[in-house]
Amino acid sequence: MHTGPSLTGFSLQLFDDAQQEFSAEGYPTLCLVIPALERLHRNLSKSLNALEYAPFPEAIQVSLAAIERHYFRVENSDAYIICSGQ
Repeated sequence: MHTGPSLTGFSLQLFDDAQQEFSAEGYPTLCLVIPALERLHRNLSKSLNALEYAPFPEAIQVSLAAIERHYFRVENSDAYIICSGQ
């Protein structure tokens, strides 16, 4: 699966990748928010069923719920709609 920093075996690379997309210095990133959230949600959903992440179902479910809350806020934002038209 993913490699990178880990906290008691749980890979944090998924979150680091998403954060890097939100924090790019050389170009606007708001138009990348929904695709990054969708990718993070998809990867976490796969992790939920992976044997190596079996000890972390609650943490993954809380993360998925948070992503869903933010996704719906961004999706309905006028700023996102304007940026995604560029």
